[in-house]
Amino acid sequence: NNGTELPFAGNCIADSHCSNDFRCRIPNRVCVECLTTDHCGTDQVCDTTDYTCQECAFDTDCPSAKPKCDPTSRTCKECYQNSHCSSGKVCDTFIDYTCQQCASNSNCAAPTASCLPLSRTCVQCFDNANCTTGQTCDLSTNKCFECNYLDSDCPGTKPYCKSDDRLCYED
Repeated sequence: NNGTELPFAGNCIADSHCSNDFRCRIPNRVCVECLTTDHCGTDQVCDTTDYTCQECAFDTDCPSAKPKCDPTSRTCKECYQNSHCSSGKVCDTFIDYTCQQCASNSNCAAPTASCLPLSRTCVQCFDNANCTTGQTCDLSTNKCFECNYLDSDCPGTKPYCKSDDRLCYED
C-alpha cells in the first residue's frame, strides 16, 4: 500500500478524499455533491435521490409563482402537465411551462380554431391560411372576412368591398 489507495470498496472515508468540494457519503463510500441542503448554493436544495444540488426536489421547494417541481429537470415551473392548470387552460411545454388558453391549434375549436402564437389565445385566424378559400384575415381582429376593406380583395365577379360587413358585392 503506497498510502494513496483506500483499503475498501468505494473512493472515500472522509470529505477530504473528495475533490471539488464534494462530500463523502459514508454508507456507500462515494463522493457526492451534497448530503444536505447546507452544502448547496443559494436557491438550491440537496436532492437526496442522487445527492446533487438542484433548484427543487419536491413541489414544496418551489415558490408560489412556480409551484411545481418538474421531476425531469428538477426546476420550478408554473406547470409541466395540463393537470396543473385551471379548467380550460393547458400547460405550454413548448415555450415556458405556463398555463395558457392554447399551446397549439389542437387546443382550439371552431369557430376560433387557431392558436395565436404570441398571446397563446384561440382566434379565428392569424393569417390568410387560417381562413376558408376566398377570405382574408384581419390581423387587428383576428377574424376572417371576404374582404379587408379593399376592392382588390374581391373576385372579378363581385369586385366591390362593402366596409360595414366586409363582404364582396357586384355593385
